[in-house]
Amino acid sequence: MDSARGCDLGGVATLGSGLPYNIVTGTNNSGDTGATTDRPVIDGVVIPRNAGWGKPIYDISPVIEREFRLFSDPIALNLRAEAFNVLNHPNFVGYVSTWGNGPTAPTGFGMPLTGITNQLPARSLQFLAKIAF
Repeated sequence: MDSARGCDLGGVATLGSGLPYNIVTGTNNSGDTGATTDRPVIDGVVIPRNAGWGKPIYDISPVIEREFRLFSDPIALNLRAEAFNVLNHPNFVGYVSTWGNGPTAPTGFGMPLTGITNQLPARSLQFLAKIAF
């Protein structure tokens, strides 16, 4: 990189629909091996697999980089700053998916689950300084 060019800019943007999730009764209606992943029947129709959809995912992660020549031509200092999820948009991957056996969903159905494993990382920054010779 030639320092006369200034800064290099780049990054990644992810804009997507929400992730699907499976709506279940939370009980073992079929009498199989104890699994509670039976799908509810609503208005006489069995809900298909992955019928629930989460909230959209937005993640913008920019980067800026600049190289500076030091002392002599073969020695250079490279500075880089990266930001991940710069908008700090909450991107959830887990949702309350237990409908039950009733005709209506319980309170909280379809809400994001809590906990670090149910949400993609929040905003974070990292910096780099590298000397090349």
